[in-house]
Amino acid sequence: MSFTASGLAEGFKTHSRATGFRGFLKLSVTVLGPNDVQQAHDLDAEYQKELVEEVGYGVDGMVKPNFTMCNLVIFVWEAEDLNIMEANLFSNTRIEAYVRVSFCGSQAITSVVCVRGRARLAPEFNEELWLPVTEPTETRRISVGLWNYSSHTRDRPIAHLYFDLDDIERSSKYISGSFLGGGLLEQNNYMGPRPRWYNLYGAPIRIQGKRGALQNRYGNEASTYRGRLLLSMELLARPPNEQRHKSMAHRRPFHFKPNTRLTSASAKYHLRALVVMGSEIPQFRSPAIGNCTKMRLVISIGADVISVVDCTALCR
Repeated sequence: MSFTASGLAEGFKTHSRATGFRGFLKLSVTVLGPNDVQQAHDLDAEYQKELVEEVGYGVDGMVKPNFTMCNLVIFVWEAEDLNIMEANLFSNTRIEAYVRVSFCGSQAITSVVCVRGRARLAPEFNEELWLPVTEPTETRRISVGLWNYSSHTRDRPIAHLYFDLDDIERSSKYISGSFLGGGLLEQNNYMGPRPRWYNLYGAPIRIQGKRGALQNRYGNEASTYRGRLLLSMELLARPPNEQRHKSMAHRRPFHFKPNTRLTSASAKYHLRALVVMGSEIPQFRSPAIGNCTKMRLVISIGADVISVVDCTALCR
């Protein structure tokens, strides 16, 4: 038989600390009968055969891996329900938002879109982010971050989303590029997956910097709704002709006219809260006469805040 790698292990003894798995030993076992001749192993030939079977080495010693090239395309449509990130003399009425996508060491960024207002800001990007992908890859995680640009300080993250490459829809619709075959029609109309709204969660507006960095980076650890982002994405086996020569991450504007009917259906809900009473509330000192403390109830979901001021005074 050919060489086989076998595991080495000590007996599991309670009085010995060096027990269990100890390594591998490559050996060959041959059963010989009467008048049988011992087979001579050609170690180099057997190693070459194993390399060809495992990793695809050729007879010339050159590696011939089975790699495939494709493109990860992120369609960034728009965002909604965003708030200003900081209040100062220059930027207290606007947000300068952009989307940054990172995957396997490659990064693509949309253009910066400036929207003025104080609440419920809705920047429209309408850009495609193209990232080359070589499969098999060393990672599967796709990072999509919404950031606020600042010309005088560091850019600040608003929220992040994470996706798995295995969950992205694969397509080869650009194989046909002739006029009669419909390639021109496909390139002038959106043929990708239906866009979807993704909710963004991060740190509260008043808690930023180091205190809010973790929540702004990982939405599953966050406590505050920060808005939502409209995205669609796909893996293209063969991109259109004008994109095949670009092997670097890049962006480009939509080659089609955005259509709001492409978005998924949504429904609005109203939250109704019934406030009855409070118990075991800690004591607070108040300079008011009679040592009475007035309480206020605040209910907030993202930028929406309801404050109940007329609470019954608690006297002690």
